[in-house]
Amino acid sequence: SSWEQIAMPTRLLTAQWSTGRDTPPAYPPEAVERFQKELKTLAMVKTVPGVDHAASIMSPVGARATAELLSEAL
Repeated sequence: SSWEQIAMPTRLLTAQWSTGRDTPPAYPPEAVERFQKELKTLAMVKTVPGVDHAASIMSPVGARATAELLSEAL
């Protein structure tokens, strides 16, 4: 997987939904759990509740979550 090629510590921000309210997430809990077990570089995973994939960065709540992860990384 492309994820396994990442060599630097990584933070993953996921959304509750994929393409709109109540759609299945792109990264369901089972996938996140698998990533956490298998990817040595994955430092943390945070799911933003109440947003879909686009809103995970393009909404106030998503932008705040992104800024928090960036601040932690710096």
